[in-house]
Amino acid sequence: MKSNIIIGMLIIAVISTLILVFDTESNEKFTELYFENHKDLPNLVKEDRNYGFSFTIHNLELEEMVYEYQVLMKYNNKEIQLNNGVVVLDNGESETVQNVFTVKDFFKRGKIEVKLTNNEEIYFWIKQEEG
Repeated sequence: MKSNIIIGMLIIAVISTLILVFDTESNEKFTELYFENHKDLPNLVKEDRNYGFSFTIHNLELEEMVYEYQVLMKYNNKEIQLNNGVVVLDNGESETVQNVFTVKDFFKRGKIEVKLTNNEEIYFWIKQEEG
């Protein structure tokens, strides 16, 4: 008899815990910013060739958000704006932005950077091949 009561209480406790875990809405607000196909990002580049990549903005801020973005290429103490724009997303929506860049100057190491106005930022490094 006691074991049936204990088993019943355990079942109720497990069910209550599952309800709390899976039925509670999260109040955490954040934005996801990431590169698509991150393993395929260009890392070795040559002059006068086009290279592409894309990034995604995913709004999980629990409200509509307006995101301004900048895409920059930095090398040899230079900063070149590759792209910029504005994306308006409802909560839960995402948008992928395509980018293409061409290397015009020689450098050993450079950085491709994506910045949002909410201080989110991602980047990857590039090296220039000779020849």
